[in-house]
Amino acid sequence: GESEPLGSEVMNDFVNMLWAACSAIGVKCTSLHGIGIGASVALAMAEIAPNRVNALSLSGLLLPDVEERAELRANYAPLISIEYDGSHWYRTWLMLRDSQIWWPWYRRRRDALRRLPADFGARRLHRWTCEVMKQGVGYHELIHAALDYQAEPALAGFKGRLVICDDPAVPLSSAYGERLARAKADAVRCDVTGLSAALQNREGRSAHIA
Repeated sequence: GESEPLGSEVMNDFVNMLWAACSAIGVKCTSLHGIGIGASVALAMAEIAPNRVNALSLSGLLLPDVEERAELRANYAPLISIEYDGSHWYRTWLMLRDSQIWWPWYRRRRDALRRLPADFGARRLHRWTCEVMKQGVGYHELIHAALDYQAEPALAGFKGRLVICDDPAVPLSSAYGERLARAKADAVRCDVTGLSAALQNREGRSAHIA
């Protein structure tokens, strides 16, 4: 959250920046693992530079239909407007908290309950809220880029080694895991329940609301 926003909602702009960073540190080929929104980024990186990707693993790739995509685009990552009374802090905190309860977070009804243990610890939610607020004017950019990205053609065209990682703690894994498995029936599929939570705990924060 310390860097300047990219100022783009185009997936290829993020991908080109990441590959440029890899080149700058001497990484020519690598294996990619993407969780949630990051799964869309990993797939797009493989699409634009397949010769640089040894293998790809995805946990929670966005595969919404047309109606779902439009709804998510309109509601999932609202712009954060600064209010004189500080209420934008509460709204952001509430969005992040509710993302642990419902999928999507704004659909607050019984059939959207995630029915998983959630971490409502004050320290974690405070840290998470602060991380999002550091990018308050740009946190939505990558999320919108992922929602606009057409993953299906890229998935069909990927000819390398693919691992589908199922983790119910990743909302997009629960929402689209079966669609992903059907779209890529020849992929290796494995249960990595708890992996994303372990990675987040090791890093000390959650990077996004997906």
